[in-house]
Amino acid sequence: MTGTIARDDGAVRELWYTRCGVPTASGIALHQGWLHAEFARTGIRLNSVRASEDGETRDSHYDHSLPRMFREGGNIPPIWARSLGRNTVVVGITWVDELQAIVTRSDSGVKDIGDLRGRRFGLPLHPGRLADHSRASSLHGLVTTLQLAGLRANDVEQVDIAAPRFDIRENPETGVLSQGDSQEREGSTLGALRQGQVDAIYIKGPQAAGILRDPAFRVVIDLNAHPDPAVHINNAVPRPVTTDRELLEQHPDLVVRYLTVLLRTGHWAKTAPDEVRRLIALETRGTEDQIRVAYGPNLHNSFVPALSDAYVRGLEQQKNFLRDWGFLHQDFDFASWIDARPLAEAERIVGADAWHGLEARVA
Repeated sequence: MTGTIARDDGAVRELWYTRCGVPTASGIALHQGWLHAEFARTGIRLNSVRASEDGETRDSHYDHSLPRMFREGGNIPPIWARSLGRNTVVVGITWVDELQAIVTRSDSGVKDIGDLRGRRFGLPLHPGRLADHSRASSLHGLVTTLQLAGLRANDVEQVDIAAPRFDIRENPETGVLSQGDSQEREGSTLGALRQGQVDAIYIKGPQAAGILRDPAFRVVIDLNAHPDPAVHINNAVPRPVTTDRELLEQHPDLVVRYLTVLLRTGHWAKTAPDEVRRLIALETRGTEDQIRVAYGPNLHNSFVPALSDAYVRGLEQQKNFLRDWGFLHQDFDFASWIDARPLAEAERIVGADAWHGLEARVA
C-alpha cells in the first residue's frame, strides 16, 4: 500500500472476523448488522471464526493463523501470535478501562498490598498449545500491584490452578458468544480462593462486579481506580484491531472499509449510552448493572479506534511485559507491527460527523 488506497479487484469473496466477549466496536457493529451489510453490498461474505465447526479455525482467534481475518479484542493472543512469526499488522486500537482488582477472603487478614508478602496467589494454568492469556493477565495484575508497594513477584507464593481449555463459540443465529474465558478463569481461581487453596486472586470485568459485592471477599486494590493509566495496562487495555499483512497489501480498501464501519460505530456509540450498555451486556453475558460497575459511566465514549501515541505506547508496554516474563516465543520489531495508513484513510472517509445516519449508510 503506497499512499493511495487501491480499489477492490473483485477477487475476494469472503472475509473472516473474530472478537473477544468484551466491549469492542466490532461486537457492537456485528450485533447491529453494520459490518455484514458493508461487505454484502459488494458480494463479500463475512464469516465468524467462532461460529465455525472446525476447531483449528476457531483457534485462529488466538493464533491468527487464518488468512483474511480481522480481530479485535484482548492484546495477549495477537502479540503472542506475532512472536510466532504470524505476519499480522495492527491497524487500530481502542482503550476501554475496566474493573481490575486483587481480592482476598474477608477472613484472610490481608488488608493491603503489603499483607500479600508470603501469601499464596492463584494463577490459572490452561492446557494446550495456545497462549495462556488468562495466566499472563493474572500475573500482570499481580506484578503491577506488588510494584505499587515496592514488592516483587517472588515475595508471594504463586500457586497454579488448573483451568479449562479455551474454546469460545458463537451462535450463528444470534451472534451471541458462549461462556467467556474470563468466567472460566475466575471460576477456577475463585473456587480455589473460596476453598482456601490460595489467599488472593486477580479478577476483571463484569463478573468481577458480582464478586466485589460478596461479603466473603475483600478488595486489596482496585487497579482501575489508580490515576495512572499505565497501571491499567493488561490483556484488555489497550485492545488492538489486527489483520494479516497480505490482506492489507493486496486489498487495502477492504481493511479501510472494515475500519470505516468501526469508526462510524464508535461515533454512533457516543450518542447511545443506554443501547451500548445493553449490547455490551449481551457481548459479555453480564447484566447491565454489572456493565455499569465494570466499565463506568463513560463506556460509550471508548469505541473509536485510534493509533495515538498513548495507545501505541500502552500496547508496546504490554508486549514488553510478555517478553520479559517469558510468554513470547521471540521478540519482534514493534514499530513495524503498526500501520497507520488504513485508519488515516478511514478517518478521511468518515469525517468528523460521519456517525450521523449510520444505519442508512450501511443498510
